[in-house]
Amino acid sequence: MKGTASRGLICIFHGVVKLSGRIDKYIFQPYMTKYTIMDNRNTPDQLVISNEFGRAVFSPLAGSSLRSLQIVTAEGDICELLTGGDGALDPLQLPRGTGSFMMCPWPNNIKQGILHAEGRTYELPTNGPQNAAHGLTRDQSWALVNAEDTRIQLITKLQDPWPFPGSVIFNAHLSGPALIMELKVTNDGGDTFPAGFGWHPWFRRYIGDSTIRIKVPGQLSAWDIDTKRHGTGSETRVPVDLNLTRLVEPEIGKFDHCFRNEPRKPVKLQWPDIATLLMESSDEMTHLVVYTPPESVCVEPISCTVDAFRLEAEGIKDTGTRHIQPGGGMSGWTKWSWG
Repeated sequence: MKGTASRGLICIFHGVVKLSGRIDKYIFQPYMTKYTIMDNRNTPDQLVISNEFGRAVFSPLAGSSLRSLQIVTAEGDICELLTGGDGALDPLQLPRGTGSFMMCPWPNNIKQGILHAEGRTYELPTNGPQNAAHGLTRDQSWALVNAEDTRIQLITKLQDPWPFPGSVIFNAHLSGPALIMELKVTNDGGDTFPAGFGWHPWFRRYIGDSTIRIKVPGQLSAWDIDTKRHGTGSETRVPVDLNLTRLVEPEIGKFDHCFRNEPRKPVKLQWPDIATLLMESSDEMTHLVVYTPPESVCVEPISCTVDAFRLEAEGIKDTGTRHIQPGGGMSGWTKWSWG
């Protein structure tokens, strides 16, 4: 990638804007106070933000999913970090196992699609083995609010089959060698509802001859999940063979686990001699799923454990479930930096 990759930098990356200051300066301060939503018919198929350090491609009509994340390494090479990001992109569909999508208004699974909310039960459609998986907004079109060289803002509605009206606002921006993504969920109706969200990236297991290694210094405990991906409610010390507090090369098929995690301690993803990515998340993102299929490694910052709403309804404490009152909201962010 050296040489020709660096010379391609001018035509690939543009619109250099340097921002300074703490990350807190940018988070939860929408740069438009009134959401002037464009009609979906006028929302572009793809949105690109870029600066001298990297380039991110989003598909608003496919859940505002992140399709490609190209970074400039310390050696000046251009490196794609997401599975499928270097191939042809269908703007209307995110193929399984590629890119990164947002999970909202719940992350991961709800057992048999039975939503337990404020003393009532509702039936959601199942899209996995006996589960409603990964929320609803990843399958929705999002409307563009604003787009600039280094930042975008989009919005979508919580709607049927979700039984509570609400909105989801997504901000993404490049600040130096970092991509910062934030979500805000608002309750637009008259009833309190449970909520959670997270990000589900599919990072490349292999880049060239380099194999990914990961380190999770904030790993605190492990939630038990049965073979049907249902949470059992049992939370234990992390087994020795699942300990990720040191840098390890995660084995294929070994991990499909949810951990309680300290989100301010950055997760390290490293492709030796190629690139290093640090993933820091806001205090709301109290959990982390690690999943290791053959061609990718998924490191997923989430705000609650797997099947959290049901577990809470069954009396399990501290699942991470948030309850949004009418007119209220919840927010969270994740920052992926490189250098």
